[in-house]
Amino acid sequence: MTDSNDSSAGSSRAAAILGMIVTFLGGYVLGSMSAGSKAAAKDPAKVSRKSVPVGVSPAQGPADALVTIVEFADFQCGYCARSLPLRRRLFESYGGRVRWVFKHLPLSFHRRARAAAVASLAAGAQGRFWEYHDRLFLNQGKLSDEELVGHATTLGLDADRFQRDQKLQEKLVDADVALAKELKVEGTPNFFVNGRHIMGSISHSRLERMVREEIAYAQKLMGDGVKPTELYDELTRTRSPDEGKKAKEGDKAKEGDRKPASSSLTGPSGALRLAAR
Repeated sequence: MTDSNDSSAGSSRAAAILGMIVTFLGGYVLGSMSAGSKAAAKDPAKVSRKSVPVGVSPAQGPADALVTIVEFADFQCGYCARSLPLRRRLFESYGGRVRWVFKHLPLSFHRRARAAAVASLAAGAQGRFWEYHDRLFLNQGKLSDEELVGHATTLGLDADRFQRDQKLQEKLVDADVALAKELKVEGTPNFFVNGRHIMGSISHSRLERMVREEIAYAQKLMGDGVKPTELYDELTRTRSPDEGKKAKEGDKAKEGDRKPASSSLTGPSGALRLAAR
């Protein structure tokens, strides 16, 4: 009887401990999900943004898109490959309202990442960057010099020109790496959604929520007078704290007497409130 009782008591204790662990983990997961939801619900007019120039980087989507997503990635990064279906689904849902920009950040411990980056830009010189980009992510184990040329010929590119053009792309990769350092971007992937920084891999649901928020906010700014061609620069340009303070004072003056505020700042009130955070 004693052995049986001891065994039963031991089983009960084990079950109780297991229950506590499950409860703790469940609470942690739910808490994390709740925190993520709260983060996604931030007011786009008050969130922190960084100025990320598009420059001559490969871009899919119109220059006057409501939402510009800048991705820093590495062709040997497994997590970066996950953005491939994200990009496709986003364009299926939002079409011309989104622009996706690709910037290179080949990591030093990925031996073939830089060569792949240079090769992708050489493919871009023949107008096939995105097809080549997709092919590299779908074949991350096939990035030798010969295989990089093979991917180009499979896409119908001029192999001789492709090899010549690679030598011209090194500086573009260097420029992307320098920009990443300036922005304090370390590791891949990293995303900037209209200047809003996301570190690491992102789910489709979270990205889509941000895109919807940004579309609504961009439409508000255009309603305040921002031109579509100036939208991205307006969203991501940085201002000093003093400028933000002047912007607030200018808005108060307009509300008080409807006279133009005496401020050196220009632009719609919606954009000024963005700077004030």
